[in-house]
Amino acid sequence: MSILLFLILVTRFIGAEETSFGNSDSYRITISGNEIANVAVEAAKSQLLSLDFELFTVTPIRIPLSIQLSKGDYELKSEISNPTHITRGTGATLIWVKIMSEDKVVKSIPVPLKVRILVPMVVAKNRIKKHEILTSQNVCIKLCDVNLKGINTLDCTLEKRARKIIGKGHIITLSKMESIPLVTAKKQVKVVYNYNNVIISTTGVSNEDGWLNDLIKIQILSKVIDTKVVGTNCVAII
Repeated sequence: MSILLFLILVTRFIGAEETSFGNSDSYRITISGNEIANVAVEAAKSQLLSLDFELFTVTPIRIPLSIQLSKGDYELKSEISNPTHITRGTGATLIWVKIMSEDKVVKSIPVPLKVRILVPMVVAKNRIKKHEILTSQNVCIKLCDVNLKGINTLDCTLEKRARKIIGKGHIITLSKMESIPLVTAKKQVKVVYNYNNVIISTTGVSNEDGWLNDLIKIQILSKVIDTKVVGTNCVAII
């Protein structure tokens, strides 16, 4: 049985009780289920605000049954059963609402809530091809669940490209992108060779991508040569 289902069943079992005093409705007051739920929702919101979360939604999973009590002065207080659960993002949390009279608990009602915490994250505007450079044309900021892992600023995508295909609407993570290589496979590169302090240069075609100081193979005419990446589209024979 899931935690969510358990919370609903607990609420139904306890909330199904009626508390009645006297033989006439004139001696009773009713505390509505909506009023009880609102106290729980406000408690959850206050907890989230105290933890510096600004964007979130809190909704009751189920409205408790109304409670009838004898006439008198009552106060509704709330208690979060497990404060750490409320910060885990989308999911269920349980708030206990206590009906108090003269500092004594008259009745405790569990109120299960659905909490969704939202944070800005970078997502793909459309399908991004493998090795496509990330720009404002193909990525944007969107509010997502806090329990999802991603990056939250477009600055992190500067001079980056997709490591693999990224589907439309998918969150951009560090594992899905990589820096743009200085040398790109199948592209022309400048090849330099230091011979007795005399720099000789020519051109070739890279067989693979390469970043600074990477050892890669390039092709000059029909020969394949080992080189080291020393700059943008530039390698040195080693």
